[in-house]
Amino acid sequence: MTLSLYQHGDAQILLFARAPVVGKVKTRLIPTLGKQAACDLHEKLVHHVLALLATSAVSESRLYCDAPEHPGAQQWQRENRTRKLYRQRGSDLGKRMLAAAAESFDETDATYLLLIGSDCPFITGNYLASAIQALKDGADVVFGPAMDGGYVLLGINGLYDCLFENIAWGSGQVLQQSVRAAEREGLVCAQLEPLADIDRPEDVALLGGLDGFDLG
Repeated sequence: MTLSLYQHGDAQILLFARAPVVGKVKTRLIPTLGKQAACDLHEKLVHHVLALLATSAVSESRLYCDAPEHPGAQQWQRENRTRKLYRQRGSDLGKRMLAAAAESFDETDATYLLLIGSDCPFITGNYLASAIQALKDGADVVFGPAMDGGYVLLGINGLYDCLFENIAWGSGQVLQQSVRAAEREGLVCAQLEPLADIDRPEDVALLGGLDGFDLG
């Protein structure tokens, strides 16, 4: 019997991150920060979450990028010893998450998946572990609510199409619509404590009090 190096060897964490293309990432911050500074902040957020996944050792992880051939994404792979970059596929966020979840369930022995983005540097190893434990305790779906009405984490114990279809992605209704969709299908839902994500100019100030995050 081979012992897992991870706290939860029966789970996978899927991190979604856009390639660091100046002018194409953190667009809502560009009017305040400028294109280059917004892109630099995006890269720092990705590095922060990758470091968390590496040091917390909660579960094995996969990095899904919209352009894995981009030099910046390749650098993430080298610096964090990511074995492989996976391509996001789909015309909207829901389709991209669904495709990644289906691929991960198909290619691994994972019983549970956590889907997260790079926008929430306030996620901790304990937060991730709590989501997996909630699934093990009987929840079909776990949400990590965001302060803006979306979610920063989605945990699932199976492939539920309803969570990825007919959702107004990018709106303040994402969490509410997702919970309703799950409950209509009879899925058991759990929610963790809400966390802030970094999307708007006023969110940037929150990073000042975050241990280990270098705004410089």
